[in-house]
Amino acid sequence: MVYKVDLAEMRAPYLQAAIWAGVITLLAIGLGAMSFARFVLPLQRRIESSEQRLRALVSAAPVGVYETDPQGHCTFVNEQWCALTGLSPEAAYGEGWTNALHPDSRAAVYAAWNNFVAGRAPFQLEYSLCRPDGTVCKSLLRRLN
Repeated sequence: MVYKVDLAEMRAPYLQAAIWAGVITLLAIGLGAMSFARFVLPLQRRIESSEQRLRALVSAAPVGVYETDPQGHCTFVNEQWCALTGLSPEAAYGEGWTNALHPDSRAAVYAAWNNFVAGRAPFQLEYSLCRPDGTVCKSLLRRLN
């Protein structure tokens, strides 16, 4: 006795389930993308706008401003900081900003910074900066909590 099995008939429910799963997946992806665009993108624009305003304020500030990462590598200096120290932004980036520290202040700055990064104490220190020609430019008070 020979019996012929119709494979198309057996596969039909699985094919239909796969199509529905694909449609549902595409709908979920579409809804996720729309939610992302609706909620996250406006927040991202607000953050970028705030960042631009902060950079503009820091650039226009009449004081020297520099920023370091937790390892102490300089990531930003404004023009006033460059004018105070005599260093270019490129020379200040990374660990170059430490070249602006007065030799008498270096040990205290390093110790205070290490304590701050380790979480043992806030960074509050008055120290001096020195230009490449050796002139002391100003006493600087820096506080970080």
